[in-house]
Amino acid sequence: MTKATQHEEDEDVGASTPRQVTVHLVSSTPYSQSRKHDAPRLNSSELDGDYDLRTWREHLTTAEKGIVHIPAMAMKQAVDRAATVLGMKVPGRGKNTYSKHFLAGCILPNNISLGIKKSDVNHETILANSDGKRGGAKRVSRTYPTIPKWEADAVFWVLDDIISPEVFKRHLVQAGMFVGIGRFRCEKGGMYGRFRVEGNMRWENIDL
Repeated sequence: MTKATQHEEDEDVGASTPRQVTVHLVSSTPYSQSRKHDAPRLNSSELDGDYDLRTWREHLTTAEKGIVHIPAMAMKQAVDRAATVLGMKVPGRGKNTYSKHFLAGCILPNNISLGIKKSDVNHETILANSDGKRGGAKRVSRTYPTIPKWEADAVFWVLDDIISPEVFKRHLVQAGMFVGIGRFRCEKGGMYGRFRVEGNMRWENIDL
């Protein structure tokens, strides 16, 4: 391997100065979760609609004391998808974009707490395709938890110095506007799951 090739590969990896950024996120549209669950049926004769109506809160992701959380991976995947769609090129790297840098170099260490109790969440019943695929012939009733408004602080770890604060914010804003999180999110042609960034982001170096 030549020195030039080694130098290019070292640059591609990016410098390693782990940083933590705390951002305040606010919903722009309602948020609905659809986590798969395996709650038992009351008996073998319980109808699908009755089961769905009884267990809809089990679609929520919760932590201790039944507080609803946004899964860390759901938010990460939204940002990763925004990086792919945006296709923003890295200065001085030719056609290289930020996509792989967000994929490998930006994570959330924890789920995002919404501070909302599972017992306080309401629901909505919709007509959905029985096989979960758009355009199916058979429609059935499905009930899901829906949160009209939320706001929360989210913590990201940015592990790649190529991702500057300005670049990070632009991708996060795009994720909130055009990708979204949860069921019926805008990325899938839905109306839910949009969010926006409010206030200043707080950056600090961390040791991992």
